[in-house]
Amino acid sequence: MSYLYAGQQLAQGESFAFCHPYNNSIGPYFTLAGFNVRDQGNAACLYLNYPPGFPLILAASQILVGSRDAALYIPALFGVFGLMATFALGAVLFDPWVGALGALILAFTPTFLTFSTSPWSDVPGAVLLTGGIAAFLWGNQQKRKLWQIVGGGIGGGMIGWSIFIRYASVIVLLPLVVYVWLTRRNRAIGNRSIQVFSTCIASAILGVLIFNRVYYGGYLTTPYSPQHGWYSWPAFSLRYVFGESPVGGQSLLATMRTVWKNFAWLLLLTGWGVVRMRTLQRILVLGSVLLFAGFYVGYAFPPQGINARFLLPAFPFISLATGYGLWNAAPKQWRWWWRGFGTMVMGLLLLMPLSDHLRDLAGRNTSTASYVSDVVRLVEGSESNAVFLAYNANDAIAYYGQRTTLFYRRIPSPDPETSGYQVETFEDRLVAAVDTLLENGVPVYYVQDSDPPSWGILAILKHHFSPHPLGTAPPVYRIQRLSGDR
Repeated sequence: MSYLYAGQQLAQGESFAFCHPYNNSIGPYFTLAGFNVRDQGNAACLYLNYPPGFPLILAASQILVGSRDAALYIPALFGVFGLMATFALGAVLFDPWVGALGALILAFTPTFLTFSTSPWSDVPGAVLLTGGIAAFLWGNQQKRKLWQIVGGGIGGGMIGWSIFIRYASVIVLLPLVVYVWLTRRNRAIGNRSIQVFSTCIASAILGVLIFNRVYYGGYLTTPYSPQHGWYSWPAFSLRYVFGESPVGGQSLLATMRTVWKNFAWLLLLTGWGVVRMRTLQRILVLGSVLLFAGFYVGYAFPPQGINARFLLPAFPFISLATGYGLWNAAPKQWRWWWRGFGTMVMGLLLLMPLSDHLRDLAGRNTSTASYVSDVVRLVEGSESNAVFLAYNANDAIAYYGQRTTLFYRRIPSPDPETSGYQVETFEDRLVAAVDTLLENGVPVYYVQDSDPPSWGILAILKHHFSPHPLGTAPPVYRIQRLSGDR
């Protein structure tokens, strides 16, 4: 929802910020979950926690189509582009048949299907990365300088935009640079494709640094920096690889489970494909997979479930390696027989679980629609100026219910000394905020959408105020002052 709101703001000519006067007069708690970066010059506004590349795409879609609903179709559109980009990369790096097989395999992976139908930035970022590599390699192979410039410009522009979507995309440059340098060697510097590509990438990185300085306060400061609300524990640590992270789960095992869930026994062909590749192809394919997977095995949020999206940039490379393994699995005299038979068998293996995947997606969509409907119903009888306190439903109430929300889980400040939170300040700040609202005649409601209530908030509200249950599900309380208070 934060991405959608940011895109709408940009489409209307506004900054990607969530602004409310209460953030200035009461505290920086009246916001969506994805807006936490404070503007020192305007305390009423909080900026998006994420890089700007994806909201810009959402805004462009709304401006071009003339409807804000256009943003909802962007992930699916990029999902189609992702298959085309995978085919193109396979065709440039290997041959068109391998590219077609890679695209086919990618199309049936559950994680790619899930996030190609969900408004997250990860599929667009991965698609631009894959397409950018394909365009650059194509330009690098051309003899005419015009096509070198075109390929380098398109490739550099797409990868540069991918970096603006997810800063982690920059790590793909390492295996790509090694591949191109070993391919071109002494001819690399004079190649126009490489020159234009390098200029685009350098401009993108410079743009990111300037953007960070303007919006986040420092060239190397990002929205994930501690001063902008990152958790009290480190984002990356070696102990997360095999040990439990604060979020739960072990990142290395989570990575392995996610890859297995998407490719399963096809990984045998993946391994064979990597073995059969030429050395330079192996450097690019295997290097890209290992770098992306390795980057997240030390991340506090294990790449599984909703966070399986972190591994999406590696999926086209795994799919192409699998396709290459199938295409080159049999001895030469049996190769075409095996290619036809193997492709049919692989197609059946991919089709068998497809109905389950589609049923899960349909269930997700139905559940989401029902949830939104329930949230709108929950708040529709409230006053238009009401303020709601909710933990999980905060964004849905603000975005779909069109009510102001006090995002109370933002109240405790991270404590770097204890790797925890300064919980001792939570009660005083919460009570002061609610008291100020009630003093000004603003209706306040609490939604008990977690069990037990997070941060002990219900007990705090009962101690300082008079919560009256409204008989709803989930329970909603109208918060009023104690009878003895003026």
